[in-house]
Amino acid sequence: MSKPPLISLPLEIPDVRVLQTELTKDGELILTIESTLNSTSCRRCGRTITTRHGVEEPRLLRHLPILGRVVYLRLRPKRFRCPFCDDHPTTNYPAARLV
Repeated sequence: MSKPPLISLPLEIPDVRVLQTELTKDGELILTIESTLNSTSCRRCGRTITTRHGVEEPRLLRHLPILGRVVYLRLRPKRFRCPFCDDHPTTNYPAARLV
């Protein structure tokens, strides 16, 4: 049995790259994405920080339907450490900016 042809659609979320697409047995579409940004603002001092400190656990967010299919975005928000604050707190790249 041949596979159906694939099509490509723009996700239209700024600064996001699609890493993987998955069609579940229930017909739902899961898009694994990541941010292409390499900095964020410290949650405490507000300065721009670029020192990476890993990633968060994966999150699954409901997105708008595409072609009548339920769509979820799977992402692991980047974590950054602030070199300016005394105790060097970590800040996650806000997932709310991605969707």
